Amino acid sequence: MRSFEAATLEGIAAALLGAAGSPAPAAGQVAEMLVWSEQIGHSSHGLLRIPDYVGRIEKGLLVPDASPTIERETATTALIDGQWGFGQMSTLAGMDWAMDKARDVGTATVGVYHLNHVGRLGDFTEMGARAGLITLVWTGGAPTGVKGDTAPFGGKQPVWGTNPMAIAMPTGDQLFSIDFATSIIAHGKASAAAARGVELDEEYLMDVAGKPTRDPRALTERGGAIRPFGEHKGYGLAFAIELLCGALIGGAAPEMKPGEVQNGLFILAIDPACFGSAQGFQQAAAAIVDKVKACPPAAGFDEVLIPGEPEYRQSIRSQELGVSVPDPVIDELTKLGHKYGLTLNW
Repeated sequence: MRSFEAATLEGIAAALLGAAGSPAPAAGQVAEMLVWSEQIGHSSHGLLRIPDYVGRIEKGLLVPDASPTIERETATTALIDGQWGFGQMSTLAGMDWAMDKARDVGTATVGVYHLNHVGRLGDFTEMGARAGLITLVWTGGAPTGVKGDTAPFGGKQPVWGTNPMAIAMPTGDQLFSIDFATSIIAHGKASAAAARGVELDEEYLMDVAGKPTRDPRALTERGGAIRPFGEHKGYGLAFAIELLCGALIGGAAPEMKPGEVQNGLFILAIDPACFGSAQGFQQAAAAIVDKVKACPPAAGFDEVLIPGEPEYRQSIRSQELGVSVPDPVIDELTKLGHKYGLTLNW
């Protein structure tokens, strides 16, 4: 494990994506978001994603210079074709439209299809919250021909993806921000554990026989599955996201045949001023935050934290101590750089 300044890691990530064919603006934007995930402690959505992105570019599955386009539009809704570009760039296009419309008419919903991996959903909801908007984002829908990685409650084989969701709201001096997979862990958490050569903390996964296991390679190498969080509760939420993002948004892809489901993303942005005063909402929200923070901590806890607070504190630590990157990730990216004739300046 070694530590680096964020700018160093952003330069390395952008160089690798650029070498694979990404234009500088997209490479820089995606690199910044991947490194930010590292800074806040979510390496599952960080640098370890680069080899997969590059591999998809090489196979023609990710179009690095794609420009998202609006397929259809109403006064409050838009359907955007991501053109199989970087998921981050497609989602940013959707966020720009949603935020502009929400400021104008109060609320906006956007669907985005033809997506690659989006990254951390909280990046986008927090963008909306910093602009004063209540923002929700969901993504799901296994691409055609992909079996997914998460099993339904009561099943032992993977059916769909981790179907994450995120919500962020402005609450005075800070943000409420929650971002989680409806599987018990994100796929990237297992990938990160496998990269470190460690077992998972709990039996989050099932092997191919349907037996619980802590071995991340049961998923990453052997065709196992992630379990849904909260058993039937996470399963039910994942099912709803699959219908919303897969059937409604992904299913809108023009080339889809009956019965096929594509992956999709759904954005909802709300201006709190629609329901009164934006300032009044934030004052009331801040009072709720204060009430929660005043709750005495339970045994084993130092304090009650607000969703989003652990990531904020980790970002401060990363600024002070640097961003830690596991040696296996460094080795893999270095090898990828050599493939493209790059000498990376770690």
